[in-house]
Amino acid sequence: MTTAEAGLLGASDIEQLAHALSARRVLVTHDQGFTRLHHQGLPHSGIAYSKHGSRTIRQIVDALILLDEVYDPEEMVGRLEYL
Repeated sequence: MTTAEAGLLGASDIEQLAHALSARRVLVTHDQGFTRLHHQGLPHSGIAYSKHGSRTIRQIVDALILLDEVYDPEEMVGRLEYL
């Protein structure tokens, strides 16, 4: 689900993180602000971060597939993964 599909265009990072938590979804992002929120201790259901331009879409998809194979959803809660 994209930010637009969730109706969260213009929402703050905190609001987006809270929405993902309530929906039990891992947030996939290029926005480093979410890594700061993680380090500040905000609760979340998982963050997968990739620096913008550092990976192709295919590489990001492959990394997300690997995360899905390695971790159960409960294991992603509170986890920050760098792709």
